[in-house]
Amino acid sequence: MLWSLTSVFKAHRFVAGGAGLALLLLPKQVSKVFCPKRHVPEEELLVMRSWGVFVLAVASIVHAAPTFPLEAQQAIGKALASCFALETALYAKEAATMRNPPTGFRAQVAFTGAIFAAIATAYITALVKPTRLSPTLHPTLRTALAREDFQG
Repeated sequence: MLWSLTSVFKAHRFVAGGAGLALLLLPKQVSKVFCPKRHVPEEELLVMRSWGVFVLAVASIVHAAPTFPLEAQQAIGKALASCFALETALYAKEAATMRNPPTGFRAQVAFTGAIFAAIATAYITALVKPTRLSPTLHPTLRTALAREDFQG
């Protein structure tokens, strides 16, 4: 494993907390980063704010997760890995297939999808156990990966 699930939770809480606050408190400014000339309807601002509340809930869950029993941590990690992998696929499909998006909107979708891909990758790699590594892996590397202090 490249990093521990605990370290992913600890990093993710800051990413989710910052994103949630930005979506909740500054939805127009968030939208304007990629589409400065696009008018954002009030209905869309409401959706962005409500999404911000949900993201803050995720931040609070991953903040508390390191104190949970290992089985609960792994369940949360698997759920978030699946969630963000699906989000990545959804955003990649949309970025590739949208027709005539406003200037900058495709970049916004692609950027968001890339963030989701990074989060999914972090959870997936934290959940991989050294015993699942290829038996052809160099013995020195296999020994290093199996050490408990490396696993965090």
